Amino acid sequence: MARIKVKSGDIYQINLPDALGFAYAKCINLLELNPEARYPTLIRVYNYRSLDPLASTEKFIEKDLIICPLLIAGALPAIKSGSWKLIANEPVSERELVIPHYKRGEPDDSPKQWYYVPNADISKKIKSEYDNVKHLETIGATGSELVGVKIAMALLQDEGKTIADYFDLNEFYVKYFYDEVTNVQPYYKQPKHLQGRAMLIGK
Repeated sequence: MARIKVKSGDIYQINLPDALGFAYAKCINLLELNPEARYPTLIRVYNYRSLDPLASTEKFIEKDLIICPLLIAGALPAIKSGSWKLIANEPVSERELVIPHYKRGEPDDSPKQWYYVPNADISKKIKSEYDNVKHLETIGATGSELVGVKIAMALLQDEGKTIADYFDLNEFYVKYFYDEVTNVQPYYKQPKHLQGRAMLIGK
């Protein structure tokens, strides 16, 4: 029986919805870095989409990231269902082991105060301003079976396509992902010093 365990360096082919093809991501098992980690899996999604499945990493392994590394919930069900397919395991660099900052707005329904969250640990949130954190991903784990929607949106937008031509924006989670994707610049286009980092910390 094939192993069902996410290891750092595992590269998965992720099915995109509506016959949009496949995306590719390298996994970091955060439990290997910190056994007490609240979020077990982080994925680094390459800026690459294929219409046909790939058997190797050659075409995308040198690509930049399309979105900030995402915290994922329920990777194993996606693997078991076949929507995620392991295609390789590649060495992990020190840079890839750095956990990005995430943003947190409170209260949830209409944030009036903003924080950045280091090490994906909400107990260590640090008060900030929205302008300093607006480019960051929101803290929280995205479901593995839904993350393909967010990834597809980011890739389509970067390709110059209209997201609304592919998704019904009236669906709650679709609208949620749409707002996140369209309000944050593609990761590889962000200034290097802001990639996964809050701006003007402490000011």
